[in-house]
Amino acid sequence: MAGNLKRDYTQISQSAEQAGLSSHLNLVQELVLSPDNNRQFQLLEATPEILEAIESSRKIVFRGEEEDDVTLCVDNATFDVRIAETSNTLLLSPNCIWPQRDHGSSFQECKVQECQTWAIPKSYLELRKCGPRIHKLKRLLQENPFKGVDDTKENKYTLKDLLNKVQASEGELLAAIEAMNACNIDGYWRILDESYKEQVFQCIINLVEEKDWNFHNFSLGECCDILEELYPRFIINHCIKCYGTIDEDKCFLDEDKVCRQCAISILKPAGKFNYEEFMQCWESSVPIGMHTKIEQLKGYALTDTTSKPPVIWLFQVSELPPDPYVRFNKLFKVRTKWSLEEIEPYIKDLATGSQSLNTILLKYTRTSTDLVRGIKVYSSKKLA
Repeated sequence: MAGNLKRDYTQISQSAEQAGLSSHLNLVQELVLSPDNNRQFQLLEATPEILEAIESSRKIVFRGEEEDDVTLCVDNATFDVRIAETSNTLLLSPNCIWPQRDHGSSFQECKVQECQTWAIPKSYLELRKCGPRIHKLKRLLQENPFKGVDDTKENKYTLKDLLNKVQASEGELLAAIEAMNACNIDGYWRILDESYKEQVFQCIINLVEEKDWNFHNFSLGECCDILEELYPRFIINHCIKCYGTIDEDKCFLDEDKVCRQCAISILKPAGKFNYEEFMQCWESSVPIGMHTKIEQLKGYALTDTTSKPPVIWLFQVSELPPDPYVRFNKLFKVRTKWSLEEIEPYIKDLATGSQSLNTILLKYTRTSTDLVRGIKVYSSKKLA
């Protein structure tokens, strides 16, 4: 950096040539410390998503409460933020000229330009894309599930409230809210109490069977007109969306979702259930015309065909911890060896950002061959 001694272009060029340096722009930039160089700056690594958000003047938000590691969010992406130290000298200058930005042109006159240096940072914020941290969303919404009668204003959250508490972009948060089948009630996002939701679901199923309607094409308006004495219309509408789709006035109930809900209702109070007896009970519990398949319960129930008799029990991915290490520990306590088909439904939600499913399996498991079934299986690295 330059001190008080001022040198002209010729003197600087001679020194540069002796050092084996040359300039084709007829320009020498002299770095000087700005009088207010004690200003505080923090450099931020700009990923393509961040750069695009900045250039289009979209919102960039740091999120996290006091106990959280900080994250940075744009519209539909979330990034872990870490402070990265650097041994390189970084200079922050507002008026430094870059040749490529000047289209390679030369200056007509040889000149020395003074470049102010605002700061010499020793670190920068490093970003790594990660998945949204939605475990807190589930906890918040479970504080006060909607049970049909709403007599409290406590523990209810608007979208703005949730954005201030959950480390996720707005797009990711709305997707998670939809995946949890939350309902917007008077501006607050709420999940329905499980017992209440099952009551509404069963009433809809009973009505469709009683009226001999087609499960894949019945009237929303007519359904609500009949059931609104028991439940609000918006709740009936919401429950149909949880188990199917609505197109204007036409409702379609999804066979897999309906059969799965019937299975959960049977397994929830039962603990381990005789597999053959469960399959018979399940088949008789679903609406006429719908067909049960064990594949419908991937990520919702586990079977043990080696026990006598074979058994099945409720084991839902939504109840597993979000931390990968803790989750794999729990999975291997339940079953010491898993095939890829068995374990994938319970870990695929962990594959976000830069971590693929294979990367996660490589990090937390070891592989071997099940000689009986002749397939690759995954077990805990702790046993290695």
